[in-house]
Amino acid sequence: MLGRSIDAAVCQTTVSRSVKEITNALNHEEILNRFIRFPLTREERAPIILRNERLGLPRVLGFMDGFLLRLSYLPHDAERQSFFCRKGFTAFNNQIICDADLNILNVDARFPGSLTDNQIWEASAARNVVEEAYWEDRCWLLGDSGYFTAPWLHVPLIHAAPDTPEFEYTRMHCRARNAVERCIGVLKGRFRLLGVDRCVNYKDAAYAGRMVNACCVLHNFCIQRNIPNPPPLVELDRDNGYLPEINELPLPANIQQRGIDEMQFLINFANERRLRRNNIVDLL
Repeated sequence: MLGRSIDAAVCQTTVSRSVKEITNALNHEEILNRFIRFPLTREERAPIILRNERLGLPRVLGFMDGFLLRLSYLPHDAERQSFFCRKGFTAFNNQIICDADLNILNVDARFPGSLTDNQIWEASAARNVVEEAYWEDRCWLLGDSGYFTAPWLHVPLIHAAPDTPEFEYTRMHCRARNAVERCIGVLKGRFRLLGVDRCVNYKDAAYAGRMVNACCVLHNFCIQRNIPNPPPLVELDRDNGYLPEINELPLPANIQQRGIDEMQFLINFANERRLRRNNIVDLL
């Protein structure tokens, strides 16, 4: 936009070249690892889990969701088909994991829009890291109903009946997981090119992924320097109802059962909170 402005004495080509150089610099391994770092050790995980507990649920390592980056140009018809998302346009599907302070702990911007959030999660490097963290520290992520339940990933029970322990768990889950929705909204508010109403016009689709990484680096820089957040970008849901077929293999039966047991732990925790709250209200 700066390159097209009549008020700036800089041509569009110069601006594009400068943006590309800065984007590539922000994707340098040292820069990425400095500003976007997933906790790998017990010592690194402990303060993040403690911060996340203020949102209500225990042992939460992070909050996960995906967002679409709209692409206006892809060079080949075959490639375009793989990037065609369920909302009816070509896009990247980007995975974000953040903490309660909206720090981005992990971003994966490599996958075409035809893949579901759960397919991206199963293929991401973060998945194995989170599983290892679970077995070492018994901690987990919170995701929405687009993911499969596992011991290290818990989702809401969207059909839970009101006034039940499952309903209270889902209420607390959704309230806590709202952190990642706010994080993505603030990210898009800072960098409007990430909004679904904008199109990234690059022939190199991989470069669009590097732009997402660069925006996440700058977002974390702003968070860590206490730069005020812009108003989150609010977008209309343009879902046309098309859901791609999910081909993931189920987890082994023993792992599925452990995931159910861990979810029951969270359900019981949420229900105990509800009962204590009701007792206080009765005393008043």
